[in-house]
Parts: sequence; C-alpha cells; structure tokens
Amino acid sequence: MSKDKRPGDQLACPLCRKRFILPRSGVSDLPKNFFIANFLQARESTSVESKKTSPCEACSGGEGKVQNAASVYCVECEMKLCQICERGHKVIKTTRSHKLVDIRVDRCREMLESLEKEKKELIGQVEKTGVEIREKAEQLKRMIDNHTEKLINELSSVKRVRTKEIESLRDIIKRQLMSME
Repeated sequence: MSKDKRPGDQLACPLCRKRFILPRSGVSDLPKNFFIANFLQARESTSVESKKTSPCEACSGGEGKVQNAASVYCVECEMKLCQICERGHKVIKTTRSHKLVDIRVDRCREMLESLEKEKKELIGQVEKTGVEIREKAEQLKRMIDNHTEKLINELSSVKRVRTKEIESLRDIIKRQLMSME
C-alpha cells in the first residue's frame, strides 16, 4: 500500500506497473492523473448533490449572500463558475488554457424526473399485478374448494354404496351360517 511507503521507496505504477522512486514529499507530490480527475468531476456533476443548482465558487462573497448559479467546472482550479466568471476565466492569461466542463444540472433534473416517473409506473404496475395475483389465488381457492367438495361427495357416495353391498353380503352369509348350524 502506498500510504505505508516512505520517500525513496520503490513503487509500481498502478496503470503501467513501471517501477519508480517515491519523491521526497511522498504520494501527494506525484503528478496528477487528469483522466481520473476529469472522470471524477464528470461523475460528481451527474451525482445527486449536483442535481440542485450549485453556486459559483469564484464570485461568492463568503458572507452567505445569494450567488450566481454555476454553469461550468474548472478541472485545474477545482472550482464551479457562473457564466460571468467563466468569461473572465477564459480571457485571463494564466487560466485561459484550463479545461472547463459544463455542469449538467438540466440533464440531471431530467434524469431525476425520469427516475421518479419510472418509480411511479413501477409502483402502479406492482399494485395492479398484486391485485391480479390475489384474484387468481381466490379463483384457484374456489376451484380447489369445489373440487374438494365434489370428491368428498363422491367418496361418501362410494362409501354408502359399498357399505350397503357389505351389509347385504353380511346378511346373506349370516343366514347361510344359521341354516348350516
């Protein structure tokens, strides 16, 4: 684990596995992976927290005042900027080459609305299917009860008929036995 390593220790790059020596200031002095930083920023911009309107971090007064809504994110400065601050960011010599990424608030809201609609439809479908299942179960119970009653009646009828036959045969055998004695 790189946290356990000290400056001067050898480490392997997690991507290419090439070995290198850890700089004097440790892991924090390693070069920034902009691909990962951009990926994490894009992920953040579509996360639940960023679905709400984010305030501009450049023109905030720090006094809790209402700021302009941020429309872009500067990957290098790691700041959310409104349209006014974005224009300034693009013209200042030291920041004009910075990578600015749109904050997809509207897209996130659409996704949220779509998910809410899907959830509502799912709940409705589940309730409808639950009713259908209960109705089918009741229908099957009635069929089973009717079939059970029919079988019990047939069994009683067989019992009655067979009992009469047995009683009749018993009487015949009894009479024959008496006549023999």
